[in-house]
Amino acid sequence: MQLFLFDDLPHEHVEEEDGRICSRCGIRKKWKHFSFQGTVYHLLKYGVLSLVDGVLENKNYYRKYCLKCSNRDASLAKKLRKTAPPIPDCCDCCGGSFKRVDTKVRKGQLPQNTYLDHCHNTKVFRGWLCNACNTGIGLLGDNLEGLNKAFAYLEKFERSKDV
Repeated sequence: MQLFLFDDLPHEHVEEEDGRICSRCGIRKKWKHFSFQGTVYHLLKYGVLSLVDGVLENKNYYRKYCLKCSNRDASLAKKLRKTAPPIPDCCDCCGGSFKRVDTKVRKGQLPQNTYLDHCHNTKVFRGWLCNACNTGIGLLGDNLEGLNKAFAYLEKFERSKDV
């Protein structure tokens, strides 16, 4: 875990145009500390795009969280997978069936459309989710406050429909 040895050191001052604030750790870092979004990474890797095409200038191509936080999250997910219960046949949230296109899942990989859900504060496993539930919960803030706001919004609409 050498990446985290100097985590408590003060960070260098970074101007707004030279970097962004990591959505996970909240620290403003230079662009070099952020990786590219998945598709752009592969397009660069296979030569479809080049850095000359303005990829570095377009800040939408970069992830919203830094490499350090990304590595920390990946390490936690790997650890949680080792202790998590077996993957059920359906989503723990909506009950929808997991699509198991490939019956031979390689060691360390999850069946397609299966996501390990965990609490980002306590680092505790919560369940196995489908893509829709995992994305929905994440976009609502991954907390009860976001879910309650969405519930109140839908409930308000349902009440006005009855009138």
